[in-house]
Amino acid sequence: MIKLSKIKVITTIIAIVIVVITATILYPSGKEFNKTFNNSFVTNNAKTLSKNYTIKINAKIYKRYSLTHFHNDTILAGTITIDNKKYILHGSNLGKFTNNVLFGRVEEKSTDSSSKYTLFMFDDLNSIYLSSIDDKQYIAAPAKTINDFNILSNKK
Repeated sequence: MIKLSKIKVITTIIAIVIVVITATILYPSGKEFNKTFNNSFVTNNAKTLSKNYTIKINAKIYKRYSLTHFHNDTILAGTITIDNKKYILHGSNLGKFTNNVLFGRVEEKSTDSSSKYTLFMFDDLNSIYLSSIDDKQYIAAPAKTINDFNILSNKK
């Protein structure tokens, strides 16, 4: 009877350890991600510079292992400020075959939460490309010329 109790205790401890390890692998806490892009190329016709915005991202980045796709998922959630206007940011990677492109949406802070921009982030989150939902405005950073803009635009 005593051996049976020890086996139950050991089995219970092992089960708890497995659950804790699995939970920390699948649902890790987010790391702060703060980035500012000063050199942005903003255009309405993809040919000429219309404005130069400052883009600030204040978010958390979550990395977790996906058991369904057998690769690491990256999730970015927080706020993005484009030309002093704050939006909500949701992004995730497109899978293991997309060169770590982060894809997402940028929404207005309102009750209807309508999307304003489609988001692409490249180069280990060091460059950004935003396309307005109505395809009337495009923002790329860091980009100073139309050639820099086209390089980022072609990565998506």
